Amino acid sequence: MTGGRYKALDYLSYRYGILFLVSAGNVGGSLSLEGFADKNAFHAADGALRNAAMFRALDALKADRRLLAPADSLNALTIGSWHRDAVLEAFAGTSPFRPYIEQEMPNISSRLGLGYRRSTKPDILLAGGGQPVRFDPTSADLVIASHPNPSRHWGLKVAAPFGDAASGTHFTIGTSGANALATHTAHRIYDAVEAAYPKLTATMDHGHKAALIKALLVHCASWRDVEEFIRPIVDPEGSLHHEHWRREVCRHLGYGFVDPEDAIACAGDRATMWATGTLGIEGSTMFNVPVPPALGTSGNHREVRATLAWLAPVRPGHLAYRAVKLKINALSGEDLGSFGVSTTTSQPSNSQSESGTIIHRRWRDARIGNFEEGAAIPIHIQREKDQGTPIDDPIPFGLDLTVEMPGAQEIYAQVLQNIALKPQLQIPV
Repeated sequence: MTGGRYKALDYLSYRYGILFLVSAGNVGGSLSLEGFADKNAFHAADGALRNAAMFRALDALKADRRLLAPADSLNALTIGSWHRDAVLEAFAGTSPFRPYIEQEMPNISSRLGLGYRRSTKPDILLAGGGQPVRFDPTSADLVIASHPNPSRHWGLKVAAPFGDAASGTHFTIGTSGANALATHTAHRIYDAVEAAYPKLTATMDHGHKAALIKALLVHCASWRDVEEFIRPIVDPEGSLHHEHWRREVCRHLGYGFVDPEDAIACAGDRATMWATGTLGIEGSTMFNVPVPPALGTSGNHREVRATLAWLAPVRPGHLAYRAVKLKINALSGEDLGSFGVSTTTSQPSNSQSESGTIIHRRWRDARIGNFEEGAAIPIHIQREKDQGTPIDDPIPFGLDLTVEMPGAQEIYAQVLQNIALKPQLQIPV
């Protein structure tokens, strides 16, 4: 494939307001495991040792397993494959076998980032089937490869004209299935937004719709604390700068794992707000997030998330290929204290996030907030000075903001009462 394909997607996305979802792609080839005398020693080893050996083997070949065009498109969402499925019938044999034991990770075959100028790619990971691995029987060394064929023991069940003739279904595995799941989730997201806010969506143009869905798809992504598994392997001495080791984690996880139900469902202990708009040259705007009183009465864990997405015009052939950059300004110490949260390293670094067309920020902690009644936290977004010749066109964006405190069922209601434009439908929580 050539770079012209991702450039075409970037142009069409901005020109016509289209959100493209592209699979990260799958890669075969073998991985060499080290530290075990033979297969029996590997299978008898502690799960943590096996997991670490598997990841080291994969990480050693990361340069050969990078994304191919058009998966490196700036405006598109690139979807990687999460080693996950809903199969209940366990495989009874010893080969093939699961590559990781009780450890969330992408499939071994899912291609790795990074993207343009070290931007976050793949963007998110969705279930692509729990793809197993097997030893190469022709090799004297411990060499493994992904098992290429799905079955009822691993994979995603899909409609198909072959396979089970009675049900019309078959199993698939890999990033294409994950991308199909992401596309279906995007449709469900828009259907939910349209049902709750029919008047707003009726007048919303394609660019704003695309940017909003893009933001909402990424909004619930997280590393699920997998950086605690990866970091000791890529940074065994703990000496790497936080930008460096987080970049290595991001190469595998992007913004993180996405469960479609998290992207769609409402909950009493979580409130998500959204907005769309445009920003002109060096423009900015402010959104005030209501602080629910529950944050000031409990020291329970809480999280604040903000996701900003846009469609950027591009300049093929120029060093400044992405012509427009948006950003979310950092929260002040006073604002963080109001929410009772703090910054976290469980996400891509700010500089890396700002290299693409999605900004995803997460703040977490478990402190009692310190604020006055009716307080709000200002979320300030702005358009940086355009690189090269200024772009006159206003840039469409989508913004999503969430306040969450697990177990505090009053969060949604407390935020809702301070929102002027309420959903037309009663949203079940």
